[in-house]
Amino acid sequence: MSHFFDYSKYYNLLYKDKNYQEEVDYIDSLIKKYNAKAVQLLDVGCGTGNHAKLMARKGYNIHGIDLSEQMLEIAKSGQSDITFEQGDIRHFKLDRRFDVITSLFHVMSYQTSNEDVVSSFKAVHNHLNKDGLFIFDFWYGPAVMMDPPSVRVKKMENESLKVIRVAEPLIDYDQCIVSVQFDVNIFEKQLSQLDSLQETHPMRYFFKNELHYFASQGGFEVLNFYAWLSMNEPSKDKWYAVAVCKIKG
Repeated sequence: MSHFFDYSKYYNLLYKDKNYQEEVDYIDSLIKKYNAKAVQLLDVGCGTGNHAKLMARKGYNIHGIDLSEQMLEIAKSGQSDITFEQGDIRHFKLDRRFDVITSLFHVMSYQTSNEDVVSSFKAVHNHLNKDGLFIFDFWYGPAVMMDPPSVRVKKMENESLKVIRVAEPLIDYDQCIVSVQFDVNIFEKQLSQLDSLQETHPMRYFFKNELHYFASQGGFEVLNFYAWLSMNEPSKDKWYAVAVCKIKG
């Protein structure tokens, strides 16, 4: 689970084209739809805090946890109204409960074993208020099967760094896991220095029926599935989907 140990230094540059505001507006609309009175929000797998900071501007009281200390150091920078701490979605323990728990950018897809998935649901359940929501995105199985991943190259640059990342996937159809090998080359302009790193990120894709089962094992019921950034049903044409769950009544 230490996939972002080295990656954290270059994370925000690699994803500077990611539309965090659009994603936060979307998550906020889901929260308003299912629990309009929600105020206390826990962001699990908060990374460098980009979602959390924008959610705070919408009036939520935010706490974030992440496995990576390096990510959290970036998240904490310049923050006074948001709290962050290290934690693992599978077995974190806090002395408080929340109205909503979010887990974005495919954190649940990093839970590659059945035991880890159920443990994650249970840990989240233990930190929600009575009518609390659990909202998470994930890789949607039918879309992955219809459009298998391929090698991709991404190039990003700012005033101090130039980064080239090659992502090479390997699919295990029996385990429903895509292991993505990242090869990242980083050129530091001021030092005229070239660095490189390699990381493998195993990502699990899910089907609706198994998520219903895992949610039930963790004390939840699934209220709905949506294609990411829409209010439509998940589609075989889109890899990313979102689940909205609540504690079983």
